[in-house]
Amino acid sequence: MVKKITKIVIGTVFIIMLLLLGNIYIPQIASKYYNWTYVAASTEDPDGFEQLLRDAVIETIKNDSWNVPLGSYQSLFQFLNGDISVFGYGEFGYLMHYAYLYGEEKKDSELMNLIKNKFDKNVLGEAFLRNDQTSYGLVAIDLYKDSHDNKYKEYADAIFNCLDSLDKEDGLVIYNKKHPEQRVDGIGLVCPFLYDYFSEFKLERSRQIADKMVRDFIRYGTDETNGVPAKAYGLMNHIKHISPNWGRGISWYLLGIMGSDSLDDECESRIQRLETELLKNGNCLYPQYFDEGEQPDMSSTIPVLWYLTQKGLLHLSRKDFTKIVSGYFDNDGIVRWCSPVVNSGKGVDNKTTNLFCQGLALYMMAELE
Repeated sequence: MVKKITKIVIGTVFIIMLLLLGNIYIPQIASKYYNWTYVAASTEDPDGFEQLLRDAVIETIKNDSWNVPLGSYQSLFQFLNGDISVFGYGEFGYLMHYAYLYGEEKKDSELMNLIKNKFDKNVLGEAFLRNDQTSYGLVAIDLYKDSHDNKYKEYADAIFNCLDSLDKEDGLVIYNKKHPEQRVDGIGLVCPFLYDYFSEFKLERSRQIADKMVRDFIRYGTDETNGVPAKAYGLMNHIKHISPNWGRGISWYLLGIMGSDSLDDECESRIQRLETELLKNGNCLYPQYFDEGEQPDMSSTIPVLWYLTQKGLLHLSRKDFTKIVSGYFDNDGIVRWCSPVVNSGKGVDNKTTNLFCQGLALYMMAELE
């Protein structure tokens, strides 16, 4: 009996040890295998690159996927535990929004119907829980413009009413009320919806809320000399917080200010100073932290290029854009070499991706000549 119990104990300990070792080392092995087999999409063929991006976007939306490989996880248990739903965060909303705009440009009914069905099934009827989800309001406006189905307007109305209430309560729509600061993410995730809502439904209040967010962030959250935005500014004393050169933060900022057209001279001047800084980069590639000469970060690069081309400050063709960025996509058309969405202490590598930039890159292929 003692020998039998001993064998059971030893066997159990052995299995536990295997599980613990597997938990640690399987992601490390997967990471090495991923790097060994990784192939970039590098191409100078814009038509082939566009098709690759479209196929990747369709698969991503179908699967509600973050496109994160096993080798990116710290442990096997973390991988098996599953990711947070993509619908809780704004990046997937922006993927759907820009993919839908691409579908309109290309008359791609397959892609547009996929987005409509996904939105109807997973977004409509769900509670608006956090300002990060405001980007789904853009998708609702896209769908309303095409269908004039009032259920999409009602969804957009609900988001606007929530933001309007927050503005009346706090005097400003704050990105995350858990923190006594205004973050640059909020400018990029909230203001585009408010400007689009004004454009479609002509509600002046919507533009007023966005303009106030933009003006305050320019005044308190950007550098007076070069216009570069910090990650945040404090609401009490308006002191800038955290990194002042975060690449994706600059991208959020640029996205948010694009709809503004009633800023004062000082705000406009700071924007122009930032544009001057951005145009100093001759190779059109921008790192995770500006002015530090690191590996290019696609979650910085793609939105900056989009902004500069939209403002007429940079002229790129589809072929130019393909040559610049395709080497940073994998051969399945997934954008890689992005900084992590969550501050994990990791830098840019060939496993990290960004859903917002995935959709924006596809849309740019329809917009550029």
